[in-house]
Amino acid sequence: MRCEPIRSCDCYCPLHPKIDPRLENPVRFLPPAVPPPANVILFRRPGEFGQSNVPFFNSDRFRLNDGVSAWGYSGSGPHSLAADILQWFGMTDQEARRWAGELVIEFLGFLPKEGATIPKERIFKVIEEIRSGTRKHPSESGESAALRMEINARNYRLAKGGF
Repeated sequence: MRCEPIRSCDCYCPLHPKIDPRLENPVRFLPPAVPPPANVILFRRPGEFGQSNVPFFNSDRFRLNDGVSAWGYSGSGPHSLAADILQWFGMTDQEARRWAGELVIEFLGFLPKEGATIPKERIFKVIEEIRSGTRKHPSESGESAALRMEINARNYRLAKGGF
């Protein structure tokens, strides 16, 4: 395990453990290497909160949602999950936060409460379109995000819950 100095922060995520302020040179241990990107699996057992196989990259998902993965609407929960997915697939933190809304429109905003699996190839395709410039940011495209999400939801239902 590697370690690196870090400043104390207010979040409670596994990547940013509470650090005793009395320490002169606080050190945290980094978790083992993140697994390579795989299909994104979202699931919810009866009576439980949503879970996923997506590693935590930023503290937002943990801090805002108590570590719970959220989908099925367009709010802070799905946006935090989307940013973590994009970082898992190789985007920088800044890129991931900027483009998280696109992943919510494309996948997370309309998925059923029970969960779903998003093929990694679909996510790589979205990232490729973003990087090549063929996909415009929602704020630049002039299209209604709500309308695009409704179209994607209809297509998902027509495909009987598949991408």
